[in-house]
Amino acid sequence: MISLKSLFMQFRDVPRLWKISKFDTLVWLVCCIATLSNDVMTGLTISIAFTLLSVVLREQWPKVFHIGKARSDNIFKPIYRYSDFDGLPSNITIVRFEAPLHFVNVARFGEAINELIQLEPTDENCNNTKAEERTSYKELAQKESTVISMEGNEITGSEQIISTKRKKRRFIIVDCGAISIIDVMGIEALRHVYQDANRHSVDIFFADVSETILDTLDTINFFEEVPKSVFFPDLNQAVIFASSPVPSE
Repeated sequence: MISLKSLFMQFRDVPRLWKISKFDTLVWLVCCIATLSNDVMTGLTISIAFTLLSVVLREQWPKVFHIGKARSDNIFKPIYRYSDFDGLPSNITIVRFEAPLHFVNVARFGEAINELIQLEPTDENCNNTKAEERTSYKELAQKESTVISMEGNEITGSEQIISTKRKKRRFIIVDCGAISIIDVMGIEALRHVYQDANRHSVDIFFADVSETILDTLDTINFFEEVPKSVFFPDLNQAVIFASSPVPSE
């Protein structure tokens, strides 16, 4: 019991440890109880197993939060901490995935992005979308020769339609700064969210992707399916591009 005195003294730190990290507190408690209830080797084995389980659980439910922009500076911070960071246009959404992207949490990543692009389209919605596209092309053909004069500048009717459609288009920017590791399923998740966004007429960009991950994507010819033009070195460049009148297609 004397040798365990220091262990019992550490119980005073449990409340403080709980505030810092609930997972670490549970690991400590399980290790302590397992060691006291069994011999040292059995307690050590249980402790290692529980620690590995806690790591898997933490990776499976990573933090995903929206990012806002300061009104006067190019500073990006989580909206839940900085509620006055509302300098982004209404059609641009930035989301940050706070974990490596691998088989454990790809489902969480996909769910978070799909919520933003409102996945699960119905057949009726698909038919309506196709009908709208056919109408737009028809209008485009009819107004191609129309010239509209505005402050001395000549703009064709087709350019006016395209300009209007750009304003309505939505943009999702994924902040990948915390994604330090990616596996095969993570790469597939990137491909799927890009394709899903395209089907819903939503532009999705990936910002601040590490050079190591970019090299991996280049090695497997990932950019043959997902263009390099949707990858940006930082959030500010992605926001500038999404805010510009230049089409992203």
